[in-house]
Amino acid sequence: MDIAISAALNAIPEVISIQDLDHNVERINHAGADFFSISADDAPGKKCYEIAGRDAPCRNCPAAEVHRTHRAARVEKYLADRDIWMDARAYPVFDDTGRMVHIIEHLRDFSHEKPAEGISKAREDEWHGMQRQLLHPRKLASVGTLAGGFAHEFNNLMMAVQGHISLMLMDIDAAHPHHPHLRGIEKCLDSAKDLTRQLIGVRREGGSAFQPTRLNDVFDRCAHIFGRNR
Repeated sequence: MDIAISAALNAIPEVISIQDLDHNVERINHAGADFFSISADDAPGKKCYEIAGRDAPCRNCPAAEVHRTHRAARVEKYLADRDIWMDARAYPVFDDTGRMVHIIEHLRDFSHEKPAEGISKAREDEWHGMQRQLLHPRKLASVGTLAGGFAHEFNNLMMAVQGHISLMLMDIDAAHPHHPHLRGIEKCLDSAKDLTRQLIGVRREGGSAFQPTRLNDVFDRCAHIFGRNR
């Protein structure tokens, strides 16, 4: 039976130790020995906190809580020296008379389950930075898709207006009182066409052409656009 118990404990990939009521380790599985860099044969007789490299029991020790309450206990521990989060659990073991004789401690690394909180401040900042880098292209792609769709629809409407203006100009001469107004509408359509080209350029990845420009011209166009909204 002892061989079967040892085999079962060693098959578990997480830290399992059996302790007495004074924190003395009686048995530790292979995963626990590897985690604490100790031989499984050297662990018996040592305090659990000694194996962990401490001089005293942990401040939030689940085994101590089990000893006090005779009930299973669970705490989350951050091990700064390893930069990991541990799910630490302890369970009481009773004999036939109901007396608690052993405590089983189970440690599990669950750092991967706490990405939003971060394992350390540096790791947290790194994680959020990666999230922003991943989301930024998606946001740009969404804005580009929306802008491109709007531009195409708006362009279709302008083409219809341009067609009607062209038909009207064919039926009147330059002396007609409506002629300058129709030409003015054509100029507005030309400005709108330039705007739709810019919007479509947002949608096309890498489709924008870079060229030298005069900042005064840019400021004049911006003033003209924003002046309409005053």
